[in-house]
Amino acid sequence: MELLRQVIIVSACLIVAAGAASPAGAQTQQQIDWCVDKGNTFSPDLRISGCTAAIQSGRWSGKDLAWAFNNRCRAYNDNNETDRAIADCTDAIRLDPNYIAAYNNRGAEYQDKKDYDRAIADYNEAIRLDPNYAGAYDNRGIAYRTKSDYDRVEATRLHPH
Repeated sequence: MELLRQVIIVSACLIVAAGAASPAGAQTQQQIDWCVDKGNTFSPDLRISGCTAAIQSGRWSGKDLAWAFNNRCRAYNDNNETDRAIADCTDAIRLDPNYIAAYNNRGAEYQDKKDYDRAIADYNEAIRLDPNYAGAYDNRGIAYRTKSDYDRVEATRLHPH
């Protein structure tokens, strides 16, 4: 038992020493990479951790910070944490009211909660901001179809603008 205790203490010291020896910037860059997840290879938990670190870093603020909230929103979605995802997309929109993807992502979260009217409102805002944003048209059409509002599904398909 004493040997196990000593191994745990030595291991903990090595972990702390390794963290202190590595440059802080490298760790921050790794966390940013987790948040950005260019290759779609990181788990939702790593992405959430990376985005949280980016948000708390103080490196970005205002509109320049919205991306981290939007990316964490997507990671929360992948983790089936819809309410947290909505909160993060809302923060992204608060920081950048013209953030089209954040409206689309929040709309998808509302759609997951079966709150189709709020989802459609967010898709409409994304479309208003960028009339060529096809993803919002597709998602809005799905929401209308789920509500059995087939006339609007057809209108969205035939006249997207």
